[in-house]
Amino acid sequence: MSFKRSKQSSFQSSSALIRSENGSLDEVRIARTDVGR
Repeated sequence: MSFKRSKQSSFQSSSALIRSENGSLDEVRIARTDVGR
């Protein structure tokens, strides 16, 4: 449970970083889809 929560938190942080660097939600969406695949 702790591991899962840590992984989710890390993923959110990564998304925020991508959005901050590119300043585009599309980039974040693409990254999320890539992870889903």
